Amino acid sequence: MLTTTAWENGYPARIVVLRALMLGDLLCMVPALRALKTQWPNSRITLIGLPWARAFAWRFNCYIDDFIDFPGFPGLPERKPHVNDIPEFLKAVQEENFDLALQ
Repeated sequence: MLTTTAWENGYPARIVVLRALMLGDLLCMVPALRALKTQWPNSRITLIGLPWARAFAWRFNCYIDDFIDFPGFPGLPERKPHVNDIPEFLKAVQEENFDLALQ
């Protein structure tokens, strides 16, 4: 769902990036995060990633403002899915009402 006021001001106020992968993949994402923060410095960027990536988000806190643990999902090999946590995860992410989602 797009927040009209954010885009009327010319930027997305809240951006979410899903990268439930390993360290190399996240490091390759840093230039894109830098570009997002350069283009929209007032936007809040949330990373959805594997639990270990919380430390990555902390390390790159100049680009990442928030972190959400990804509980896994059936068919995705990076993490055995915690099926009971998926409905709450989806509800929580939807309630964040992000303006822009990237993968």
